[in-house]
Amino acid sequence: MKNISTFSTKNKFIKWLSVLILVVVAAVLVYTNWEDVRSVSDQVVEIEKSEIPKFNQKAVIFFFFFAELNLGITKAGYFLKLSPNDKFLLWGGINDSAGESINKFFVTDLTTDATWEVPGNPINAWDKDELLITVTETGIVLNDLEKRTSEEVSEKEVFFSGSVSPDGRKFIYNTKKGIRVLDLATKKIDIVSTKQYDGAYAWFSDSIRILGYKENPLDNLFEAGKGRLLAVWDRQTKIADTDLGIDMPSSSLRSIKWITPDKVALVNAGYDDGSFDYIVDLQNKFVTDLGETSGMLMGGVKLDETLGMIGMVGEEIDGPGELEPLSVAKTVDKTGVTLNRKAFDDNYMREYVNVVDGNKLLYLRKSGGSVKMAEVILLDFRDSREKVLATIPDYTNNLLLSKDKKYWIVTSAGTIMVQPL
Repeated sequence: MKNISTFSTKNKFIKWLSVLILVVVAAVLVYTNWEDVRSVSDQVVEIEKSEIPKFNQKAVIFFFFFAELNLGITKAGYFLKLSPNDKFLLWGGINDSAGESINKFFVTDLTTDATWEVPGNPINAWDKDELLITVTETGIVLNDLEKRTSEEVSEKEVFFSGSVSPDGRKFIYNTKKGIRVLDLATKKIDIVSTKQYDGAYAWFSDSIRILGYKENPLDNLFEAGKGRLLAVWDRQTKIADTDLGIDMPSSSLRSIKWITPDKVALVNAGYDDGSFDYIVDLQNKFVTDLGETSGMLMGGVKLDETLGMIGMVGEEIDGPGELEPLSVAKTVDKTGVTLNRKAFDDNYMREYVNVVDGNKLLYLRKSGGSVKMAEVILLDFRDSREKVLATIPDYTNNLLLSKDKKYWIVTSAGTIMVQPL
């Protein structure tokens, strides 16, 4: 009996020890899983200990602390943009408490934690870090972010895009009544074109010429593949040179960005026939067709101006009649050569791509169905592995990588998260 009792005691001890071990293991697993979706406040603490710029904790956790901040928003994170030198973060907030959505825009200084509202709507015009240009119904707003002042220049014409010249003196913008140039010192506005469908987008380094397009009077503007001629505008003579020796596959031109200033541009085109991207080499008079990118509209095509490289994620449509677009991730160099490409056989949506380097992409991977989840993914083409950096239990709207490649910023319906890469 003694031996049996001793065995029974040992057996009970082993059982209790096993239970204790299981509890500890379960706790570790729960903690580990929680780390993947831990609260934004925990992440802010981690960020402030790192070497990346500080980020105001209250400004990060809009969803929980917006009432305390008195920002007048109920949701945040539907717009996200970093200043040229990563010092300021421009983000959008929405107030839908009264039954209608009211958009507001805020700037957070990543070095001082300060957050304040800027008037108007952003149009992607940001000169260095100091000057942010926004637009209201009554004019152009010049926001000096260092002094935190805003000055409005009267402009009643509706416009939809604009950019600051390389010398920082002129702001060119496109309106429904043509192209105009604002002198940032004198505040004088000069009319370059009076045609609604003319456009100027990418400045040459001389701050005089601008790559854009000119309305083609011989084309039907509303017919797929027609309407506009690639052109170089001269802001002084107000003349557009369309004799560039370049045959564009489509003349339904929409937007233009430099890949290599003065030499190679990324041109987007398309009307109701879809979206198409082209690499245009002005020097060698050559166009590389990147194909239809209609399946990559949600941030799926991203030009990294520093690397001179394009990242692409989303549905790849091989050509007319393609019934099942293929989900891909790839990098393309400035000559149009595909450097890396990976195809996926799954049902994930891949959006908001950022180029880390020639071998890596950062993007969002979203699951379909009733459960809205998003994952921040780092893809390394060398081993074809998608590494999950964060899982967010909310539908995510945007993802940015800082220009120094040290940290990323992601927005969801109610929060903004900052993490080192």
